[in-house]
Amino acid sequence: MTQDRKTYRGIVSLLLLSLFFCFSAASGNSLHTSQGLLDKESQLLRSLNEEERLWYQRFLEGVLLFDGWHAITDDLLSVFDEDEAADRQLLLQRLGMKIGTEWAKDNDRRKIDTEMLEEWGDRLREARSQGADTTLAMLHAIEREVDMILQKKESLAATTR
Repeated sequence: MTQDRKTYRGIVSLLLLSLFFCFSAASGNSLHTSQGLLDKESQLLRSLNEEERLWYQRFLEGVLLFDGWHAITDDLLSVFDEDEAADRQLLLQRLGMKIGTEWAKDNDRRKIDTEMLEEWGDRLREARSQGADTTLAMLHAIEREVDMILQKKESLAATTR
């Protein structure tokens, strides 16, 4: 199978997964709903070039020595009660989208690097071993860090215009 075909299949898989979440939750226009996440992810993917979209796909699916965000999500969701799963799924989707689309950018443009991914991964594994409450707290803490990193980037861009 050619690399272009693999990339195409990955993007189609991502879109189908996103559509599934879109139809399985209430619609809305924020990052707290599946529809809002789908809209934002689509917008972010359009801002990436072809190579960056491929790196985003690798972030989601994994590569040698890295499980990928989908596997990490499944593992983390397993610590939560079934009745919490939908809300936690949205949190993990949102966090993965924010981290992955930034990490996938060219090295000279990105604000999230592989070292950060490794650190956050270590912290999430430790939190998971301590249970659902600690895992949830860690997910929120990491999301706040990511938001600060991304906001800092936007603030810097606005002041240099």
